[in-house]
Amino acid sequence: MITAPTTAQLLDVVRRELAEKVAPAVTDPQVATSLHMIDQILRTLAVRAEHELGWMGEEMSAIEMVASRVAASDLPGAASVAQALEEFRANVSPGLHSADVAADYNRATEVLSRTVEATFPAVGPEDGGELRAAVNVLLDQRLAHETDVIGDDFQLVGRS
Repeated sequence: MITAPTTAQLLDVVRRELAEKVAPAVTDPQVATSLHMIDQILRTLAVRAEHELGWMGEEMSAIEMVASRVAASDLPGAASVAQALEEFRANVSPGLHSADVAADYNRATEVLSRTVEATFPAVGPEDGGELRAAVNVLLDQRLAHETDVIGDDFQLVGRS
């Protein structure tokens, strides 16, 4: 069983080696910029390796719960949400390989997209505003995970 070191730990070791042994020897500014970019990418990969599958699973469950409520509502887009939700549920992979989970997540993203469209015009509790608020929580959660992955200050330095 391969449990230690984790992928994230291995990536952190590579980052540390580059920072402590390679970076001090680099004098070319373009190479230093590339090294900084590589560090940013390795940090991103470490976060993804540590959390990505779990975050996708959590998001899919939350999307399914909110979408079920929207599909059962009388909002104009409810039928479209129900159709996407049925497609998602019918095709959920039994495996946990990252490609399978990513395919499930992409289908859940379609459910989320239709859920957003169905609740977008909603402004008050009487017209689905409560559902829109629940959808906003989903969108906020996704944005928070994306920020966790790329970091608040991510930029591909030296790139325009």
